[in-house]
Amino acid sequence: MQFIDVFAGEFSERKLERARAFEIKIVPGEYNLLISKSSSQLRKQRRKVNFIAGMPENKQEMNSLLTDTHYDFMIVNFSIGKRNIRMAKRYETAIAIPLSAAMSLRISDISRVRRNLIKIQEIGGKLLLCSGARDFSQIRSGEDLAAIGMLLGLKKKIALDAVSVNPLEIIRRNEKLSKQEVYGVSKTL
Repeated sequence: MQFIDVFAGEFSERKLERARAFEIKIVPGEYNLLISKSSSQLRKQRRKVNFIAGMPENKQEMNSLLTDTHYDFMIVNFSIGKRNIRMAKRYETAIAIPLSAAMSLRISDISRVRRNLIKIQEIGGKLLLCSGARDFSQIRSGEDLAAIGMLLGLKKKIALDAVSVNPLEIIRRNEKLSKQEVYGVSKTL
């Protein structure tokens, strides 16, 4: 099973070395990532990157980003609402939850991450677990990310899919789209 951490914070060689030791691929690092709120920048860069993410500040901004442009996932560091999850699901956009907040030892941060994970699991949105690492010591193996998710209330299959199956689906979809002559339009016979 291949594990991918879809958002490991700012790139550094030390993070990449640690990820290789854990046999996990990190973004940015093994794959490239564009985080932007500009729809024109996203259209220009779409074929050049593996992942496109939005990092909204709040629920309203997330709703706006979801309707404006197609993202692969949203990196969420706030208390997400059911409406946000339903919209992300409708627009086929995954929701990435950085687990660095759950490792902060602040009860409010741990509670927020747990509530977000449970809501996404209940509604059925596509989930990605990521480290959101601020430094190399916060890089975790894929099994560790899944285990933390399980400790916070996720079912085992959902936790494992969030660090392996779901990121690979996004990569495969984007590879397929980037090979099309007209991006986003497939040929039919």
